[in-house]
Amino acid sequence: MNWLIIDFGNTRLKWAQWNDNQLGPENAIEYGCYSLQQLWNQCWGNLTHPQRVIVVSVAEQRANRSLSAWCDETWGIPAEFLHSSAWACGVSNGYQNPSRLGVDRWAALIAVQQRFPGQTVCIADCGTAVTIDALDGNGQHLGGVILPGLNAMRASLQSSTAGINLQESPPISESGDFGRDTESAITLGCLCAITGAMAQTAGKLGKTAESEVICIITGGNAEQLFSCLDGKWQHRPKLVLEGAMILADNNTTTST
Repeated sequence: MNWLIIDFGNTRLKWAQWNDNQLGPENAIEYGCYSLQQLWNQCWGNLTHPQRVIVVSVAEQRANRSLSAWCDETWGIPAEFLHSSAWACGVSNGYQNPSRLGVDRWAALIAVQQRFPGQTVCIADCGTAVTIDALDGNGQHLGGVILPGLNAMRASLQSSTAGINLQESPPISESGDFGRDTESAITLGCLCAITGAMAQTAGKLGKTAESEVICIITGGNAEQLFSCLDGKWQHRPKLVLEGAMILADNNTTTST
């Protein structure tokens, strides 16, 4: 069995291959500087022919159609797109309109349900946006919160405040507890906002949980944020890809 599992986010494309019941290393690329055709060729032009292509996408439909057409032309197989549903693989969707829950969040919920059955879990996916979702021990998704991601927060301040010129990638580990210049102070403020929201959401979940809350962080900025969190948080970089594989194995995909 050789499957290509793809997580097509707002700014990053991530993928891994599923071979012999094992998910291989995650690959990732920020795709803003590529045309779609260049992107597909850059990522998978030399890839061994997969048997299935499974896609979790929050990108626009034009990009999804381009990916599907490339898979058909290159490998003669459709790209199979996952969608959120009211229930799957032991998880009940907490949204009033289940289809409106981002499919990347849905896949992450599926993955933690399989990995931590019967446990209460808080999941923070930290990318262009930060989404924090709550799952109880019965597999019920309780909902979540959404806030801007680290780079979006910084960019918002730069665009709406005069006299601020921020570097693209701040050295977070060198910032210390208090900023001694505007850039480090802004970086620390953004970190405090995100990690504070994560801690507050996990704390609220813990008030009603029957056991200790398992806290998971994933996403493109997870590694940066992880060093600022306490020891109860676990970094699971392939969480969405793991959930996508589980959903695909249960035949919940459609072609686009």
